[in-house]
Order: sequence, then structure tokens, then C-alpha cells
Amino acid sequence: LLVGHHRRFNAYIEAAKKIIDSGEIGVVSAVNVMWATLKPTSYFDVAWRRESGGGPLLINLIHDIDNLRYLFGDLERVYAEESHAVRRYPVEDTAVISLRFSNGILGTMIISDAVPSPYNFESGSGENPLIHANGQDCYWVFGTKGTLTFPEMKIWHYSGVGEQGWGGPISCKRIEIERTIPLERQLEHFCTVIRTGAAPRCSGQEAVKTLKTVMAIKEAAGSGVSVAIS
Repeated sequence: LLVGHHRRFNAYIEAAKKIIDSGEIGVVSAVNVMWATLKPTSYFDVAWRRESGGGPLLINLIHDIDNLRYLFGDLERVYAEESHAVRRYPVEDTAVISLRFSNGILGTMIISDAVPSPYNFESGSGENPLIHANGQDCYWVFGTKGTLTFPEMKIWHYSGVGEQGWGGPISCKRIEIERTIPLERQLEHFCTVIRTGAAPRCSGQEAVKTLKTVMAIKEAAGSGVSVAIS
């Protein structure tokens, strides 16, 4: 069984994971994620997209949550606030989320499908040919030795000698990425899983954890209290 979280096969995500796991940016302390775009008015001609459950928390957020779990591990607790102040439909159009990972990493997310914005995974990575690509960052990963911006794939670090800190010069280097088609690479991996019995990159258990996390975020947004993830 391989669950189709295809972004685990995105070349930018693979490169980010390699950088993080290598320790090049040190111990990760925090991550900031933005997913903001404008769904056209015609998108909401379908009735269920205007009702509770048809919004970006359950439809779009799950992909970014799976990315974060793949990069940083399981989450321990989440808190969220949601709003439908823009369109006034029963479904949310904007949300802010606070994340605490089991390893102590803290995260924040802003998500909205009601604003013109280049700051989202699809636009940044150019993954979806139906969405205009612009290369703008949408993830910022903060480590004790450097900061990784994604998908520009820049690593920012202090470049001076002696004690490192805010008074010193800061510079960056860019990691070049050879772009591939994630859906093709996912299918190749699935063939390998079938033929050789190799461990799937996203097992059923992994996918359930991602889904439970998203459901916990939705619960937190509705209840006004933080929700622990068992």
C-alpha cells in the first residue's frame, strides 16, 4: 500500500529533507508556512464548496501538513483560528494555525483561498501545470546554524569569523535543484514497492497520522482550544 502524497517525491521537498537531515542548518527550532491564493468565484458554483467541510483546511492544508510531517516528524499539539469574513459562506476562507512537534519544533501557518498571492506551494514549486509558477518562497525553516527558504532553496548563515550573532555579516548560498515530475517518480516508486517489497515512502499508517493531524486542526478551529494528537 502506497498512499498518494506525491509531494514526498517532489525534488524540492527531497532536497529540503536532505539538507535538514544532514544538520547543515543545525537543530531546527521553528518553521513558518504560507498557503495563500485566490480561488475564482466560479469555483464556488459547486454547492458543497460553500459548506462546512469544503474549505481549504480539509482540502488544501493536508498536503502541507504531510510535507511538514515528512520533514520534521509527528506533531504533538495544534491550535487554530478560522474565519469566513471575506466571502461569508459557512465554510472558512482563512485560518491561522500553531503547531508543536513531538521533538519540540514550533510552527506557524497562514492559509487562505480568498486573496491574490504568490505565496503557496503550487505557485512556488511550479508543480501543477494548471497553476501559474512564480518561484516565490512559501516555507521558512529556522535552524541554529542557518535558515532554509523554500522553494528558492537558499541557506542563510553568518559568514563572519569569531562569535556568531546578529551583529555579524550574513550571506546565503543557493542549492540548485533538477526538476522532475513528482507523479511519475511516485509511480516508479510504487512499482518498486510492488516488485521488491521495499518500504513505501508513505504507508497507510503515515497517511492516517497526516489525516488525524488535519482533523485535529479543524477541531481546534471549531472549539477554540488546543488539541493534542495521540
